[in-house]
Amino acid sequence: MSSYKRKASVYLRTLEAPLELRLIDHRFQTVATGIGELRKKVPPGIYQIEVRAGNTKQREFIELKPGQSFEKTDIHLAFETTAPVPRAANSHEFHGYPAQKISREPNQTYGDGGRLVLIFRDTTSEGRSWLDISSYTLLNSALEPVGNLQTDTEKMDNFGFIALSADVSPGGYVLRNTLEWNSTGKRSADELPGGADLPIWVEEDWTTIVFIPGSRYRAVPLLRGASIHMARIWMGYSYDDGSDINTAVELTLSGLREGRTAISPEYLNAMLNAKYENPMLGIIGAQAMLLEPKPRWRLFDTVRRNLQKLVPNHPDVTALFVVGKGRRGNIARSRVAPVEFPPMMYAAYRGLIARDADEPGLIAGNSLADQAASRLYRQSPWSLWKPFEFSTETELDPELLENIAEVESMLLNPETPIAGDVARIWANVAAGTSAAGNLSDPEVQHVTKFIQQYSRQSRRGYSRKTPRSTVRLQDLSKQIGLPVSSVVRAIQTITEKGFRKDA
Repeated sequence: MSSYKRKASVYLRTLEAPLELRLIDHRFQTVATGIGELRKKVPPGIYQIEVRAGNTKQREFIELKPGQSFEKTDIHLAFETTAPVPRAANSHEFHGYPAQKISREPNQTYGDGGRLVLIFRDTTSEGRSWLDISSYTLLNSALEPVGNLQTDTEKMDNFGFIALSADVSPGGYVLRNTLEWNSTGKRSADELPGGADLPIWVEEDWTTIVFIPGSRYRAVPLLRGASIHMARIWMGYSYDDGSDINTAVELTLSGLREGRTAISPEYLNAMLNAKYENPMLGIIGAQAMLLEPKPRWRLFDTVRRNLQKLVPNHPDVTALFVVGKGRRGNIARSRVAPVEFPPMMYAAYRGLIARDADEPGLIAGNSLADQAASRLYRQSPWSLWKPFEFSTETELDPELLENIAEVESMLLNPETPIAGDVARIWANVAAGTSAAGNLSDPEVQHVTKFIQQYSRQSRRGYSRKTPRSTVRLQDLSKQIGLPVSSVVRAIQTITEKGFRKDA
């Protein structure tokens, strides 16, 4: 073998946190990846080492000669996190220890049985920016105000730290920000028009801790950058417990925000084992496992069962159960109570909605989980939706959800009012006499947009005599991406109010 063809060996290891490593060749193709550590034999040549933590990157070029052994075991990257953790570049004792203290000593009482801690903090390295939370409101599961964040919070303006620690009744809460964009004065491409709502679940005897980041460039903190932790109610948040667990969580969340699930088996196992003190670690770790091509089902099932014992009412734990069943092709109906409050994690919420098509009623009709589904933003990793006024006055015919076969027959039978109206909708859309995209009701918008697209496809592949009202309710739910009850409600709205072209 010529010396040119002799491979070189590469060994990389990060100095502290479980950072993402990539080895890239001269064609800009990734030849090896690792979390915290990377070993690879490669042909000689020019390579690029990429180190990544969330959206923070650094790159370095190296030249490998035939037979060379290249080692670099002191790789360091100054990364930033939303929650204060000791190894992060933007971590400060004047944030970490106050967060720990206030989570153990509540300054407000709104109820009893659980605790909710909201911490708005400047996440720049200086940690001294002024924050504006005037656009924020805390709501209960009926979207009614709880307390007053403007007067109930403790503030350290010189250090960019604002916190609320309140004893509350267990259940669902919503944190609303009506100014969910990058700055207070300039609009940007990733702005969420109309603001955003973030669902927060508080379990009995547990504290839920939400960190929301702001900076000198963003006086208004952003919900979509949030980090959520849990702790036993008497323990609170642990700033520096001597482990890398919180760091691993923060880096995992940073990856999920960008659609990546990179986490080493070592740190995943550590996160899963730490779920007994912070169930969010188990929820985030199990959700990351579900996003893998080949989940480790035995480990997943063990984690899910343990979470069920720790936080039995948590909607994200219910979502793990039903989504896990779906991934394995189990079509049996889930023996769980209908979900009324949305899961906190976006992937869990979307998975629950998808499963509802096969199990109509899995998401309780007319609940917040039902009505928020049509307003979801495509943000990761948390569920965020466009704010709205929740109402339980809308009535659905209970027989529609109790007997899905009857609903399907109503859609398929051209003699029924609903099927007839669906047929008219399709005809109007096909003729171009109705503007589906201008309707104000988000659920109706989603349904009519699907009908519009389906009608165009039908015209391309079928004659005009082909019946168009031949799609099943389950198909509508799956393809539109809404719970069955939302689709039924949209059909009822169209039936009762007609399909109109907005002026």
